[in-house]
Amino acid sequence: MIWLDYYAAGAADKLRAAGLPVKDDVEALAIMSMQAVIALARQKGVGTEAEAAFFSCVHAMTSWALPVQSRESAWEAIAEMSGEDHAEFFRRLHTPRALRPSPELVASLAGANAPPAPDWWAPLIQGTWYLDIPHRAMTIGEGAEVRAIFTQPTMKGGIAVACVLTEPGRNAMKGRLAWIMEQDAGVPVVHGHPIEGVDPGHVRERIGHFIVLLMLYKQVAAKAESVPVPCIDRKAAAGMKPKKLRAKLKKASFFSVRDLRPPRDNFGRPRTGGGGWKLDHAVEVRGHFRWQAHGPKMSQRKLIWIEPHMRGPKEREKRPVIEYLGDRH
Repeated sequence: MIWLDYYAAGAADKLRAAGLPVKDDVEALAIMSMQAVIALARQKGVGTEAEAAFFSCVHAMTSWALPVQSRESAWEAIAEMSGEDHAEFFRRLHTPRALRPSPELVASLAGANAPPAPDWWAPLIQGTWYLDIPHRAMTIGEGAEVRAIFTQPTMKGGIAVACVLTEPGRNAMKGRLAWIMEQDAGVPVVHGHPIEGVDPGHVRERIGHFIVLLMLYKQVAAKAESVPVPCIDRKAAAGMKPKKLRAKLKKASFFSVRDLRPPRDNFGRPRTGGGGWKLDHAVEVRGHFRWQAHGPKMSQRKLIWIEPHMRGPKEREKRPVIEYLGDRH
């Protein structure tokens, strides 16, 4: 599921829970998501340009699913939320674009440092970008992952970056960070709602390199490496029940998103051939307890005891165990 679809559907659910009438169609979900975010932004008193980045980026992306009339009124609401100084800028309808890099592509780019190339800046200043990061493709520490990244030009010529942090494998927002990227500038200040144990400066640095590398790769990637994500038909979605609509969203999206894959030569790196990691020696496993998955869709857990056993190829020698003699201190 695209995280933005999860967000839009969730906003409609909140309004339903509040007793407000909600239509189950694409336009209604986009409108509800924008209304919910505008209300949240006003409630929190968004004041800085970096803090407003997340809200304005989400509006830019969700307005994509609206007809022109509703889209203009939505941007008017954003301008009102942002204040008179920002009103004229936010009324400019930046062209939104969305990418979903594959887990393999994220793995290749996420840990690398970007070269000092200026070519990456041009695509970012042309409009709002949404980057959907697959689950567990970009983990931050032990209990968090980057699930979505937004970028949007600022009035002063910079690029506002906002990222959504979730627990690994989940879509519910656990934290949110935002900052302003500028060419030939110092280290930007990170705003938002960090997660305990996660260094915002490290997140900013790694995402900054990732954005640069992804923009550079997109400019040279072959057409075969970029394919559209299936879109949900408006008329078909209008008659779907919420449960069926969510099932549909697992393979399709409300929005125009393109999957981006790594090149066929894998950037010159050797491929594993699908074999993956394997144990090439014998290991003695001690008896221990473990949580065993069971039940519908393996959603439940029960505690079981694993007897001592040997693991690995039987024909291989047992790996020796190091024994400490005397005082270890």
